[in-house]
Amino acid sequence: MYIIPLIMQIFIGTAEAGKCDSYVNQAASQEGATLVRTFAKLARCDKKMAEENFLGAFLPRANDLNTLVSLSETAITAEVWNPTWKMLGKIKDYGTRNDVASEIGAKCSSNPQVMKFLQGAYFALKNIEFSQWDDAYLACEEDEFKTWMVSQVENPPAQESDEKYNSLLTIMVKDNRVGAIPHLQVAALKAAKNNGPFNSIISQMNAAVEPGLGGTMSESDKVALEDAFMSIATDVPEKAEFIAEQLSFLGSDRSSDLLKIIYADRMTNDRLTYGALAVEAGECKGKKQAIIHLAEVTDPAKRMVILQAVTEPLRSSKPKLKKCESGEWPISTTPEPIKSSADIDALVQTMTDKYEKDGFKVKVVKEATIVLD
Repeated sequence: MYIIPLIMQIFIGTAEAGKCDSYVNQAASQEGATLVRTFAKLARCDKKMAEENFLGAFLPRANDLNTLVSLSETAITAEVWNPTWKMLGKIKDYGTRNDVASEIGAKCSSNPQVMKFLQGAYFALKNIEFSQWDDAYLACEEDEFKTWMVSQVENPPAQESDEKYNSLLTIMVKDNRVGAIPHLQVAALKAAKNNGPFNSIISQMNAAVEPGLGGTMSESDKVALEDAFMSIATDVPEKAEFIAEQLSFLGSDRSSDLLKIIYADRMTNDRLTYGALAVEAGECKGKKQAIIHLAEVTDPAKRMVILQAVTEPLRSSKPKLKKCESGEWPISTTPEPIKSSADIDALVQTMTDKYEKDGFKVKVVKEATIVLD
């Protein structure tokens, strides 16, 4: 009683599968709009079969840009996404690859499935495949998509290195330039607190104001980046030293403004203390002698480097080696504000060892404190 209906079901299923197979077979001799229509029929007939044959049977027959774009959009609309996500890597010509991505991205305003397809790519693909779609992300002008991009950027992954996230940052910077900085600032603060890709975000902030070839950075762009950097350093003091370096690379004089944050534990009466010395060395009656002119230096947290400021005061110290041949006095300072007198002692010991190794008799002379304005 049940044998005939079962046979009929098998027959119908086989017939339908054969019908779907026929669309795959037809693709071998088709191109252009006809090829696209055949793929649409296959997707409606059997989505799994469409996924299995998109890259092997249909994509190689799409020999022009219009067909590539139409075929891709048809697959996206039918939610045949997995092979479509990977299709750009199958296109050998990079110019064509970029054009296809750009034209597909531009369709996100007229086809909601395209926007969903691009959002899904960020989560589904590895970086090398995801980055191939960057032109599509740049071409999609939908506000909803832009908002989604901001959300992804402002919520960085909790790991120091993430290439796909960095690719997304690159896309945002290309699209918005200096306008990306507020979003990157939010991302940097979160990354600093959850061990995320902080350095990558800072690098992209620099890229957002980098002028084109032969151009110069505008003052407004520079100020925007400086303000963002200062805000990050204030909110995350443990990153202040790194941010100070970025400001220095930027050619900004605001890096010194961070000294009070970086060395808060070393401030005394709003000043920082350093050790500095000048070496007066020469040969006196056949004997090599060296006088280390040592001074403490206080600075109102205005300079990242004090060397230039202390050179003249130290070299103005009263010479101790009379009737001796001596050259220009070399200057050395502690590399950062001192924590204690032990830091100065270490500087003196290093210099003493250096000259004693060269056969000098060394003496240390304490000079008056140098107070910088």
